[in-house]
Amino acid sequence: MPEPARTPPRPGWRRARPTSGRAWIDSMPSSRAPARSSPPCGRPASPRNRPKPPPSWSTASARSSSASTRCFRRCARTSSTTSRMTSPPSKRWSPPCAASSKLPDRRRRNSVVSRGSNRYNPHPYGVTLDKIRNFGIIAHIDAGKTTTSERVLYYTLSIHRVGNVDEGTTTTDWYILEKQKGITIFSAAVTCEWRGHMLNLIDTPGHVDFTAEVERSLRVLDGAVIVFDAVNGVEAQSETVWRQAVRYNVPRLAYINKMDRPGASFEKTLDAMRKKLDARPIPVTIPVGTEGNIRGVIHLVKMKMLTFEGDRGKDVVEHDIPADLLDEAQVYHEGLVEAASEFSDDVLAAALDGKPVTAAQLNAALRKGTIAGKIQPT
Repeated sequence: MPEPARTPPRPGWRRARPTSGRAWIDSMPSSRAPARSSPPCGRPASPRNRPKPPPSWSTASARSSSASTRCFRRCARTSSTTSRMTSPPSKRWSPPCAASSKLPDRRRRNSVVSRGSNRYNPHPYGVTLDKIRNFGIIAHIDAGKTTTSERVLYYTLSIHRVGNVDEGTTTTDWYILEKQKGITIFSAAVTCEWRGHMLNLIDTPGHVDFTAEVERSLRVLDGAVIVFDAVNGVEAQSETVWRQAVRYNVPRLAYINKMDRPGASFEKTLDAMRKKLDARPIPVTIPVGTEGNIRGVIHLVKMKMLTFEGDRGKDVVEHDIPADLLDEAQVYHEGLVEAASEFSDDVLAAALDGKPVTAAQLNAALRKGTIAGKIQPT
């Protein structure tokens, strides 16, 4: 019986193919079938680790080819990791800066050799750990924390222009709401350098709703500067941040701000600190003049009058204490020596013998008492 004639396919039609990718490969001529190679791990070839099929294969074949690609990638990573682990230390990868020949002489002297040729710099900031200080500025709202932080950055030459809180141009108030409302919402850390030390300053919010930011910052501080308003004295949030600093054993310095405002009083603020905070403020400087007639301060350690001249008071000039202020300054100086004598035998011996106490002795005694939390220099 003769074979029936085959009807040619219509234009645009494709011949039906097996739905299984393996069946289609088996039915292909050997010249068209892809090579069944094994991955680097040595596993036998299978539909799951076969190379990616051409686009004309079926959906089932495409899924198996995707698994094959993942297998090849996984085996390549395993092979690369194994070669790194088995290679000798001299052939392992290391950053270019780790080679001693490429390090500058200064960095090579400060580097420590560790694990063969790898090196690390123990002083990444250019100073040793004992030259780094973390301190924060805490206070009641609108006491002048951010303004004080801005002045610290300006006088340490970290910034070239003093920002203003009302204009929203300060360095630490970076959030858009802080600039619009004129208050600090988030704690902000900035870095400055002073006399060979790296100072990490943290400006904290003063509003009661953000007191958690203050408490979080206190855990990492070496010391705190508490700002008081010379007009309002000790306020509600001042007591809160003071108790938080006591809870975390943070040494404190007191800074009485806004002495140029009407109604400002240095003595009343000191009395409020003693009564409300059970503190022991020790004046280190006293103002010369009050309200709008501030002319400078008297440094009780050096017993000199300091005036601030130049651009925004950048230049500090020493003068002799005026005769009309000498008696008052002497009374404050004797109180300073009496407080320092509790923490230094040298200061105590000099005071009993009637000898002058040097500035270095006073500074060392004040530092010891401040770290112990017994006194708060003001």
